[in-house]
Amino acid sequence: MKYLFYLFVLVSLLHFSAQSQEKISTLAAISDWKRVNTLPLFFVPPPEKIAEVKIPKKPVKNTFTASSLAFAPVKEVIIDTKVLEAVKPSYFTEKGALTTPEKADFYRKAQFDERTGQPKGVVEDFYSNGDKPKFKGEYSRYNRDDESRNNKYSGTCEFYTKDGAKSVRTYNNGSKLLSENKYNENNKLISQTTYTSDGKTRKKFTEYIFDKSGNQIGERTGEYSSSKEREEIREVLTGKSIINFAGVCPQSKGVFYDESGVEYESVFQDFTCSPSVNDWKSVNGSNYENTHRPETKTYDLRSIEEGFGLLHLPVAYNFAQKSFEIEAIFEIPAQRAMSEFGIAWQVINPQNYVYFKVNPRKKTYEIDAFENGESTKVMLGSKPQLAINESGEVRIKMQNKDNKFSYFVNDQLLSFKKPPPLIQQNGGAWNIGFYFNAASRNENIVLKRIEIKMLSNP
Repeated sequence: MKYLFYLFVLVSLLHFSAQSQEKISTLAAISDWKRVNTLPLFFVPPPEKIAEVKIPKKPVKNTFTASSLAFAPVKEVIIDTKVLEAVKPSYFTEKGALTTPEKADFYRKAQFDERTGQPKGVVEDFYSNGDKPKFKGEYSRYNRDDESRNNKYSGTCEFYTKDGAKSVRTYNNGSKLLSENKYNENNKLISQTTYTSDGKTRKKFTEYIFDKSGNQIGERTGEYSSSKEREEIREVLTGKSIINFAGVCPQSKGVFYDESGVEYESVFQDFTCSPSVNDWKSVNGSNYENTHRPETKTYDLRSIEEGFGLLHLPVAYNFAQKSFEIEAIFEIPAQRAMSEFGIAWQVINPQNYVYFKVNPRKKTYEIDAFENGESTKVMLGSKPQLAINESGEVRIKMQNKDNKFSYFVNDQLLSFKKPPPLIQQNGGAWNIGFYFNAASRNENIVLKRIEIKMLSNP
């Protein structure tokens, strides 16, 4: 029994020693402390090599630097720079119908999208005779089957006439015209225009005026007045005139310059537009039928019955004390011409007015004044005989410079017996205009122009 007890103690000690040695080995692996066996019974030497203890680490994201990056080589990018293959031109007649090269008025060069049929980029047209440019630009919409519908453009486009004149137009993406510059055949700028949002109405513009030699002699500037629904224009001819326009109609009063450069004001009617009923009044107007012809800038009169008539407008000026000149231009028709015609001034009513008239058939002239219906018989002239034809243009002029009166027919100076009277009137305005007198029905005269020059005293 005694020996069993000693055996139990020995086994317990061996088991305890093994556990302690395992703890010491673990501490030695993770510590720099000196390994000491503190057990009183025996010493266990350290192993020749302590096994490395691996401590798990948290995963870390990779971080790259410029020096650590390495790219695989890439093949060289090859750009296809070969010229596009030439496109077969399309040929058109002047009216835009497809035709053969022999009958073509112009031909077109363009690249087209095979799927949509739309041009790819710029389209160029050339006149067949001489290969001069006709058009260069882009379309916002294109119709390959109907050339007449190809009028939708985009961006800046150039249009050329056969003589080389050019129009450079800028369109928005909706094909609305934004601006336009025009050049003549010598590549001189002749106009600049911007348009309102509708692409049709001129917003602001400048038109340059040239003489026959190509020298610029003036300009017209204007803009659209939305309140008056018309263009307001100012025309300046260098050293000649300054005239304002309401639309295409010149205002009745302008500034002019004589040959010496002296400025004067003038009231005129050139029949670009029909005489305004607010300004122009007539005497015995029911005796005459009138027709305005804007294409020729004339005003035709035809008598319905015999008798005289007047067409006049008021002019504010101190005629009694200042120099002035009245000149009218007529066209005598070849058939059934008016018997007498001329100018009238100081028109008050049918019984009070002054006139200067000619008779082309008789080649005579007459200056007279009616006051309260009675003639003053100033002058009835037959000598010198008028140098006037029975048809064609006739100019009649009366001039007063420093109260010295002169009368002219086609620059022919006429003599007279005594100065014409001036009807006494209150105020400085005179009614001045045309005189005509028919001996029968269906007599005709053409009015071309009248001008009242308000001249300064020398």
